[in-house]
Amino acid sequence: WLELSRKQGEDRFRLGRGAILGQSFGMAVKLTGHQIEVVLTTLEGWTQDAGRIKKEYKFIDFTAAAMFITGANLEAEKMNHHPEILHSYTTVKVEMTTHDVCGISELDLRLAKKLDARAKPYLVQN
Repeated sequence: WLELSRKQGEDRFRLGRGAILGQSFGMAVKLTGHQIEVVLTTLEGWTQDAGRIKKEYKFIDFTAAAMFITGANLEAEKMNHHPEILHSYTTVKVEMTTHDVCGISELDLRLAKKLDARAKPYLVQN
């Protein structure tokens, strides 16, 4: 099951057995299409396609994009969950899936939230 709530301006996701995104997890659990759709409504710009979530970031310059990738690599390494990253000048495309469950898990959504926070200061403002 999935519970989505806002507490003091923060999105919190509770998935099954009391786990909350942002806390440590045991085994990854594949999420249902509905669970993914609900959580993606809180993650700006992320979409799902063929068992993956993905997003394209537009940065202010090449250096900002490269700095984001370095930060993304650090977050991924801490979580032992590594996304596919494609860098082309000021554009960075990120795709994630959880291979252990052959689909999208809470790990993907946790990392997406962390990447968005790292990217925010360096993004092109619309």
